[in-house]
Amino acid sequence: MRSRRLAIIISILLLFIITPPLLYNQYHVKPPIKPPNEINVAFLSHYLAPDAIAFKNLIERWNPSFQKMGFYVNVIDFDKESILTTILSSKNSSIDIVVVTNFNFKAILPYLLPLNLTSTEQFYEKAVHPFYNNGSLYALPFHASFPILIYNKNYIIDSPKSFNQLLSIAKDFSKAHNLNSPTEYGLAIYSLEGRHSSLVFQSLYENLGGQIFITNSTIKFLSNETIESLLSTYTFLIEEKISPPEIMYLESSVLNDEFIAEKFPIMIQWNYALYRLSNSIPEKFGIAPIPSYSMLSNSVGYLMAFGICKSSKDVSFSIKFLEELCNPKFLEGLIDTGFFPPIKGLSKILEGNILDLEEKIFYENYKNCVNEKFSNKFYETFSRYLVWYLEKKVSEKEFIKLISSIS
Repeated sequence: MRSRRLAIIISILLLFIITPPLLYNQYHVKPPIKPPNEINVAFLSHYLAPDAIAFKNLIERWNPSFQKMGFYVNVIDFDKESILTTILSSKNSSIDIVVVTNFNFKAILPYLLPLNLTSTEQFYEKAVHPFYNNGSLYALPFHASFPILIYNKNYIIDSPKSFNQLLSIAKDFSKAHNLNSPTEYGLAIYSLEGRHSSLVFQSLYENLGGQIFITNSTIKFLSNETIESLLSTYTFLIEEKISPPEIMYLESSVLNDEFIAEKFPIMIQWNYALYRLSNSIPEKFGIAPIPSYSMLSNSVGYLMAFGICKSSKDVSFSIKFLEELCNPKFLEGLIDTGFFPPIKGLSKILEGNILDLEEKIFYENYKNCVNEKFSNKFYETFSRYLVWYLEKKVSEKEFIKLISSIS
């Protein structure tokens, strides 16, 4: 009887202890944690820059930081740039941010929002200039791509200062002209079909004194004599076995591999190659501007930038993402991934002799390629004709006639 009373008392006490928290939880339910806003970034993977996978990995490392700001980034890889206008013009477009370049800016401009950012002051003027329209900025650059001269410091103490000196050194380092040469060939110029080889050609053409004229529908190379001279140089290098005979078929990655294997000591290659070389032979190579006949040297390249789409679900979070481009830690991540953000004092953020030289070349020698609706078509077509010439399918005169008819 006594034990029964004790059990009843304990049960009553437990009821008073347990019930209040249960009632509290029943009537004071915690609100669900709001998931961060998703930002979809359309990334184009066919430029000479880190591919979409590398960029995705970088973003994944940064998403925890982004989530603290209320959003996370989802990278969508597009292989064909031509479909961007179709996607962005759709009422159901889910793209918040798109990669903008000199080649597509004018085409996708109707689908972009103007930006009002104070961070633009940190960028070189020529890095943001292509993305202005009627006084408003529409994209913020995160990578500059341009051709440079890369040489093996084990064989070449100082870079060639003139175009003639470049050809002379290249000849000395080809076994066809020097049996004691440590390398098979002396020089490789990026010539694979595609707009990149067109920009290399334009760089060389302008460094030899040639000029271009931009019309409403095309680009005109004004000096046929300079074109013929440059084409003859391409032919001379191949026929004299100073350059690999298959140069027009070698991708950028193959050029890097053959340079590392010391097949040639000099190459005119895109600056993205520095990422591979720095991880493979950091002490063996040097870089310099492409030499010219005069003191002024041009390196014609292009920019990759982020623009906010009119279809963006939340513009404020898209702006936050763009502002993070100037965060020193994020910049360091871009550089470590192989990008070259065109920001003033970049080499001070991540110290390195090569990065310092790369920034110097950008500041002194970089020139934007033509930034019009027809630019992509022109440069793609031009490169096709250049390969035809290197394959001896057309003569110099026929090449000039062909490029004059591009429109």
